[in-house]
Amino acid sequence: MIITSSATNNRVVATMSSICLICLLIILNRLVYIILSRNIQVIFEESLVI
Repeated sequence: MIITSSATNNRVVATMSSICLICLLIILNRLVYIILSRNIQVIFEESLVI
């Protein structure tokens, strides 16, 4: 690996890590939304049955 100036490397690492963090947050938000929507459906079905 050819190491250029450390400033550009730090910038690339920072941008990559921030992009990964944003992607992880989006995935977590979708998972939470799916889980919450399923739980709400189950609660509605149970309340209708009662």
